[in-house]
Amino acid sequence: MAQLASSADGDRALAVETLELELGRRTTARLLELVDPDLDDDGRRALLATAIPSDGRAAESWLNELLDDPHTYWQDDWQRACALYAASELAPERAAAAALAWQDAADPVLAETAQWLRGELTGPSPPRVE
Repeated sequence: MAQLASSADGDRALAVETLELELGRRTTARLLELVDPDLDDDGRRALLATAIPSDGRAAESWLNELLDDPHTYWQDDWQRACALYAASELAPERAAAAALAWQDAADPVLAETAQWLRGELTGPSPPRVE
C-alpha cells in the first residue's frame, strides 16, 4: 500500500506489477479502483456491488456464515477478527458468543478481538472499521 501511494520513481509501478502477477490484471484493476484514496465509502460500496452480485441476505447473515464457517471457506484469522468486530456492531450478543471459540487463538489480533468482545480486556475498543 505504501508503494502504491509513493511518489518515488518506480515504486507505484513495482507495486502494481506485483499485484498483477499475484492477482491478475483484471482483479488488480478492480482493487486499485477500490483503494483509490479519492473514492468515498458510497463509491466503494457501489463498486463492490457491481463486482459481486448480492443474494439479498442481510449483513448479519453473511457475518454469521463467515464466523461459523461450516464449509471451511474462511480460514484467515484476520478475516475472522474483522467479522467479529463487524458482528459486534450488528449483533453484540451473537458476536460475544462467537468470540468464545477464538479467545485463545494463536493469532494475537484474533485472540485480542475475541477477548475484548467477551469483556475480558479493559481499555478502549479496537479501532472502528468502516
